[in-house]
Amino acid sequence: MTNNYPYFLENFAGQLPVGESFDIVERMLSIGGRDGRMYFLDGLSDSQKGQLLLSFLMEIPQREMKSIQTADQFIEKLFPYITTKTESDVNLAVKQMYSGLAAIMLDGLDK
Repeated sequence: MTNNYPYFLENFAGQLPVGESFDIVERMLSIGGRDGRMYFLDGLSDSQKGQLLLSFLMEIPQREMKSIQTADQFIEKLFPYITTKTESDVNLAVKQMYSGLAAIMLDGLDK
């Protein structure tokens, strides 16, 4: 298992003016017992869908996460949303977040 969470925190979050811009939201999460972060642009994201997504993610039990080793497995087994994809290119992920998508990073995953 490749854990790129520290790399993504440093290189993705490091490009964002978190705390300087009120439009960029950083939300710390615990998903199935794993630390995570979610980033999105306030105003470009649908708050009702975001709340639904956060509620869903935070309800994933720890036992479900034990077998998850990769981001693709997480998406395939535990994340049933249609417009979901994994990304390992930090610069592309930042660009996609600025386009209105939410970015989620989870400890223990590769993308």
